[in-house]
Amino acid sequence: MKKFVYDPKVEKNDSNVIRECYLELLHREPDTDSLDHFLNLFEQKQMNEKNLIDNIKTSKEYKDKNNNSEIITRCYLELLHRQPDTDSLDHFLNLFEQKQMNEKNLIDNIKTSNEYLIKICYLQVFTKQIQEIDFEYYDNYIKQNKMNHDELIDMMKKSDNYNKFNFRKLFSKKYLIDKEYYCR
Repeated sequence: MKKFVYDPKVEKNDSNVIRECYLELLHREPDTDSLDHFLNLFEQKQMNEKNLIDNIKTSKEYKDKNNNSEIITRCYLELLHRQPDTDSLDHFLNLFEQKQMNEKNLIDNIKTSNEYLIKICYLQVFTKQIQEIDFEYYDNYIKQNKMNHDELIDMMKKSDNYNKFNFRKLFSKKYLIDKEYYCR
C-alpha cells in the first residue's frame, strides 16, 4: 500500500478529496451518509483533507484493516516469499472484514495454492528458491494436469534442470575431493 501524504498545495473539490481518502486508506468508496457528513464539515470549514486523513486513521475500520493487512502480508512473506499482489490483498481484506477468513484459514488457503506447492517442491528438490521462468513452466503444467506434491517432486527430479543440478553437485564434490588429494 502506498503512503498517503497530505499535500496542501493541491486544490481538489471536497467530494473527490473525501473519495480519494476513503479509497486510499479504507480501500472502499465512502458510504452516502459518511460522504454527506464530511461534505457538510468541509463546507462549514470544520474539516480539511489533513483532518479527514487523521479522522480515518483513528477509526476502528482503519485499524482493523491495517492489522489484517499486516497479517496477510506476513503470511505471504513467510509462505510464498513475496508481497501479496493488490488483488489478493484486497480479496483477503474483504474476507477478513466479513469475518469469513482468519489467519489460520489464510495459511491453509495459501498452503493449498499451486504457487505454494510449486515453491515448496522446488525448494525440496533443488534446495533453492525457484526462478520466475521455472515457476511459470510448472504453474502452467499443473493447471493442465492436476498434480499432488509427490507427483510434482517426481516430475522435477526427471527434469533437465535436476540432472544439471546433480551434475554440478557431483562435479563440485569430486573437485573438492581431488583438490584435497592433490594438496596433500
